[in-house]
Amino acid sequence: MTKTQELLLFIKQSRICRSRDAVKKGFTRTEIAALLKAGKIERLARGIYRVSGAPVLYNQSYVELAIRCPNAVICLLSALQFHNITTQLPNEIWCAIEGTTRAPNMTTPGSGSFALWVQLILRV
Repeated sequence: MTKTQELLLFIKQSRICRSRDAVKKGFTRTEIAALLKAGKIERLARGIYRVSGAPVLYNQSYVELAIRCPNAVICLLSALQFHNITTQLPNEIWCAIEGTTRAPNMTTPGSGSFALWVQLILRV
């Protein structure tokens, strides 16, 4: 099995993969670019990939948020909807991030669900 095939298998098993996770496993960014160019994987956002044609995850927007900003806390209406407590469907994800944390840039095409970011100052 070639390194490119191993990388494709790694991304399939991960479902959604960050490029830095692939690099930590010993793959190169050149191999990621080769799979992307060949159309075997698709870029969801900067540094986030999945296998082309893979089914969209039920809560893919939340998964992307967790990957992009691991310390974010889903809150307000988004948290209620995630836990099926409300009948409202928010068209954006509300999350809280620490006041000193830089909010990630979510202007990548395809990530329109990140239209609104709520930055709360959380002091411990």
